[in-house]
Amino acid sequence: AEDTHFVERREPRRRLDEWWASRSNLAVVSGLEGRGKSWVALEWALGLAMSSETMVLALSARDVADEDPELVVAKAMGAATGRHAGDLGRRIRRWASGGCDVLLVIDGLNEHWTLDWQEFLARFQVEPWRDSIRVLATARQQFWYSAFKPVPDEFEAVEIKVGDYDKLEFEDWLAAAASKVRRQDLSQSLTALMKVPRMAALALKVAT
Repeated sequence: AEDTHFVERREPRRRLDEWWASRSNLAVVSGLEGRGKSWVALEWALGLAMSSETMVLALSARDVADEDPELVVAKAMGAATGRHAGDLGRRIRRWASGGCDVLLVIDGLNEHWTLDWQEFLARFQVEPWRDSIRVLATARQQFWYSAFKPVPDEFEAVEIKVGDYDKLEFEDWLAAAASKVRRQDLSQSLTALMKVPRMAALALKVAT
C-alpha cells in the first residue's frame, strides 16, 4: 500500500535469532493489536528462508484444524506447492527423521480461539517432530496469557513481545515516510499514536 512503510524491528529480530539458534521448538510473537506481530514474524521467516536451507511454511490460524502435525504440515506444503496433502505425509515423515529443518509459521492464534492451542502445539514437542519442525506463532498478548499462562513445565515456549516503535524505529519510520514533520513539532499524544505501527500513517496525515 502507498502509505505502508516497513521498519526493521531490531529487538524482536534479535530475540528471534536467539530463539532459532537455541533449537527451542516453539516461539510466540505476542503484542497488543496493531503492533506488527505478523509483519515481524513473517519478515524474519522470509529472511531465514532466503539465507538458509530451512523450509518455511506459513498458515493462518483460521486454516488450522485439530489434526496431527503431519497432516497440518502436509496441508501447508500442499498449499505452497499445489500438491495434494495426502501425497506429502510420508515424505514429511522422511524429512523429519532425516533431520530436515522446517519452520511452520502460524499467524493469529487468537483468530481461532476455539482450538486448544496449548494441546495442539504440544504435539510438535514430541518425537518425531520436536527436532525437525519448529513453530513460530503470533498471538495477541491477552490471548497468549489467557490460553498459555501458566505454561506447564513440560511445555517449551519462548515469548517474544512486540510493542510500539521505540525511539530509533520511530525515527526510521518518519524517514521512510519521507515526512517533513519534525518529531519536536508533534504533540505528545500524536507521537504516542504514531508509534503504534498500524496507526502511524493515519496519525501522520492528521499531523500534516
